[in-house]
Amino acid sequence: MASPTSSPDGWGAGPNLGLLFKSDNEAQVNYDFTVLASNDYSPGVRPQLQVTYSDGSHAIPPTVAVSAPAPGAMVSGSTVTLSAAASSPGR
Repeated sequence: MASPTSSPDGWGAGPNLGLLFKSDNEAQVNYDFTVLASNDYSPGVRPQLQVTYSDGSHAIPPTVAVSAPAPGAMVSGSTVTLSAAASSPGR
């Protein structure tokens, strides 16, 4: 698998000339072109794009706090009052 990481880093310095993907073994190609389609009958030859983005930050998960009923409390009846608070950082 090729890593185009160095290419996007330099795109701001000049014109965008696009990105060309080539077969790792072009000797196996019988024609002057190869067609890759997402609806190909064989899932193994369907094109895939995997993007990994890293900005150096760390995800902060949401928090939930239940204040009633208390931890370990036994509840009964058809109605139970629940008190809770939730937060989602960045939202």
